[in-house]
Amino acid sequence: MIVAVAASPSVDMTYVVNALTPGVVHRPRAVLRLAGGKGINVARAAGQLRAAVAAVGVVGGGAGRWIVDSLRAEGIAFTAVPGTAETRTCVSIVDVADRSSTDVYPAASSLGAGEWAALEEAITKLVARRGPRWVSVSGAFPTGAPDDAVERLTGLAHGFGAKVAVDTHGAMLERALRSNVDLIKVNQLEAAGLAGEADSTAGLCHALAARAGRGAQVVVTAGVDGAYTLSPGEPMCHVAPSVRGVYPVGSGDSFLAGLMVALSAGRDTGEALRLATVAAAANSRVPGAGRLDASALADWQ
Repeated sequence: MIVAVAASPSVDMTYVVNALTPGVVHRPRAVLRLAGGKGINVARAAGQLRAAVAAVGVVGGGAGRWIVDSLRAEGIAFTAVPGTAETRTCVSIVDVADRSSTDVYPAASSLGAGEWAALEEAITKLVARRGPRWVSVSGAFPTGAPDDAVERLTGLAHGFGAKVAVDTHGAMLERALRSNVDLIKVNQLEAAGLAGEADSTAGLCHALAARAGRGAQVVVTAGVDGAYTLSPGEPMCHVAPSVRGVYPVGSGDSFLAGLMVALSAGRDTGEALRLATVAAAANSRVPGAGRLDASALADWQ
């Protein structure tokens, strides 16, 4: 069982165009609207990997109501904490010609008075009721979250015997490194922003692991170059994807979902990294974050 904390939910719009040209009108070849934000993407991907999963987050306004209805239709268990601010909408424009994505992501919707406390209460009830092996905390934290949000959620989860995986950036990533989280997953840019320049992705992984709390597993992803991980007492492990798709948005979230699903099943670090990489590649084959191409999963299953 996995509980995914959605620190910054959103309505995600994906427009697929043959080629993106600034300053002209585009007629998309495909348009997709999904409930999103990193935590929700993690939950969607984990569910497609046949894991029991539930998500929780603060949503508000008409967009928030749409997210609740959309996740219900998808069959994703979601605990909605009512928010006063309208939930944001994020836009991705996928250029099929050069296999790139141009993304417009507003800041996470701010929290009103008492909304963080309500979120913590909802998370506590969900974790107590469902007894997850892992709690993931993904995405940027909104204005109104306490400075010690990572430490508070980590203590909460550990109090119920769950492990904690964090995927964030900036000051909250710095705090996660100093806390007692069990797994820290970041991409290459996020790692460089905190650890500084390094001669390789492996070097960034070493630098973060040296700063991480005791017992923490550190994972740094680098897109088509694969992912590197260091776990206490183990040698560095690296796995590169076998395929590259057109739709990169959500691949990191799908990677984290695969990692937790495999670790929950008792797989070793190498096997967990392989499933995570397969899940990320499966996400990149179809539009929509956290949606996995079934044929790409055949390598694992």
